[in-house]
Amino acid sequence: MSQAAQEQTFKSVNSSNTTYVKAKDLKEGDIIVTGILISATTNLNYPEKLDYRFKLEDGSEIVVNQSGNLKPQMDKVSLGSLCRITYGGMSTIQKGPRKGKLAHNYEVEVAG
Repeated sequence: MSQAAQEQTFKSVNSSNTTYVKAKDLKEGDIIVTGILISATTNLNYPEKLDYRFKLEDGSEIVVNQSGNLKPQMDKVSLGSLCRITYGGMSTIQKGPRKGKLAHNYEVEVAG
């Protein structure tokens, strides 16, 4: 190993410092995340959905999967923005192809 490589600082890529939010485990009023949006990437299991990754104050990361009314709100949030997401429970979709089905509700707030 070269001297330059030995002097480098390395960071673990182990994902154990990352929490994945499951909407089914949330209760209305839960604050899911208050953190910096660092990425919005395609979900590996459901390519039609996004995973929103946030960096928290303690350096850990949390991933929130797209569901319900989250995407139209997150489309308005820029990478690097400090935001808070609160879970709003479930409601029945009133129109469109999913009319009558239940959907998760979120409130997205951006600092500033």
